[in-house]
Amino acid sequence: MYLILNPALRQANHGRFEQCFASGFTLGPRLFLKQLPSQENPCAFIDQGFFVWKSAVEQAFGVRTELSQELLRFRESSLWREGYLVADEFVPSDICMKLRALLYHPEETRTSFPIHSLLGDEDDASFFDDFIEDLLCSWSRRYLPYGIRLIPWRIYAYQTKSEDQNLSMRWHYDLDQPDHSLFLMLNLNTPSGEFCDFGTFFLDASQSMLLSSRTGYISTPLTHRVKNINEINYGGRPLSTDLIRSKCGSVVAFQPGRVLHRGVNNPGGVRQSLHISASIVQDCDVPLLGSGSAPSKIPTITEIVQAVRGEEFFITPSPYFQQSC
Repeated sequence: MYLILNPALRQANHGRFEQCFASGFTLGPRLFLKQLPSQENPCAFIDQGFFVWKSAVEQAFGVRTELSQELLRFRESSLWREGYLVADEFVPSDICMKLRALLYHPEETRTSFPIHSLLGDEDDASFFDDFIEDLLCSWSRRYLPYGIRLIPWRIYAYQTKSEDQNLSMRWHYDLDQPDHSLFLMLNLNTPSGEFCDFGTFFLDASQSMLLSSRTGYISTPLTHRVKNINEINYGGRPLSTDLIRSKCGSVVAFQPGRVLHRGVNNPGGVRQSLHISASIVQDCDVPLLGSGSAPSKIPTITEIVQAVRGEEFFITPSPYFQQSC
């Protein structure tokens, strides 16, 4: 079993991913356009790009483990089938209010920032770690089958303003995320304002795979991400997209390497949200904490969060992983 959780190590491995990805195009010019790119709706397509990308990203970041009954049950779940799901009112409003007070300050101008920079106070860090453990355990019990769990490896706070317009507002995959990656987005407020419509559009996993394998659209180069996805659906059935609006306390979970998605950021208000990046693994593949070559115990979510926040965790084969399922 092979797992990369440490953000710095993932970033280092990103170069390997890009090298593997680029090597898939060395046999000839694969990049081509089916229409002239425009500022409003540029679109680039790569011949067989979907399959080249999937091979490269799974080689660089994929979990290599035996297929088990637990994983098969997970692949029967609505989360795997659709590639995303939403849990409304999952976190009480008073807890969201406390998190907003902890994470956001009036002078904060950054769009996104790591949590560890905000938790200098020991009581604040303890509250946050307890909250994350409770959130992930509660969510996993409700939506993941027995024998499957989440291992978080990145936690960021986001603050999106109505005037922020970037490439996340166009249809894309997160190209460095393999199929086992899961993003959880906890909305800490309900943006207000006239015509306010913050949220995320999703194209479910089946439609995303069919569109990308048929057309070669995988949202790269970044400047050629489309805003209107129907304009690239050449000769196919009409696409059915789903807008999940931002509501305080809701948790939106999605697999960023399996579903095309884009942010919605209409005028009015500010969206504040907590983003947790995690890996979906079997219980028997969870790293063990210990010293030397003698593993001791499966870590709690809190221990994992603390280690990840300190950028101490982990890329390792045995003996720090259990070997049998």
